[in-house]
Amino acid sequence: MGYNRKVNKADTARFSYFAGILDGEGCVRIGWSVYTKRGRMRRGFLQVGNTSKEMVDWLKDNIGGNWSIDTSAAHRLHKTVYAWSMNCRAAAEVLKKALPFLVVKKAQAMVLIEFATTLTTPNSVGRAGLPVAVVEHRERLAQEMHRLNKKGIGNVSTPLP
Repeated sequence: MGYNRKVNKADTARFSYFAGILDGEGCVRIGWSVYTKRGRMRRGFLQVGNTSKEMVDWLKDNIGGNWSIDTSAAHRLHKTVYAWSMNCRAAAEVLKKALPFLVVKKAQAMVLIEFATTLTTPNSVGRAGLPVAVVEHRERLAQEMHRLNKKGIGNVSTPLP
């Protein structure tokens, strides 16, 4: 029993720290993937960019995912930017654990978790492609994510009823 309590406390600390990083430095997105034989496809993912390699190492070691050097920001006058990312299915599982601790990105997390449920649709692969209803549902979720992530005046970061 004592061991489980320690694991739960460790998980709580880990996912609450992750939620703070994601709220402050991260991005929850649904974007376009590269073109496939059937056209562009939507994909969801998490991203965190930071100049601290220590932070992205912590994310990789404690949360999972991958990291790379953001070459678009590479310039001799700027610090190196490290980019951590996680694909949709894995991200949804992590977000479920971090959800109670998220403040700023909670609505976006809920949209991505819902988007991930569309990835397990039967008959979602093969020559027939995705059912139209699934494609339309994904598009609605992508538009909601876009609305939640919109910058500038008029940004509304709460989900629609």
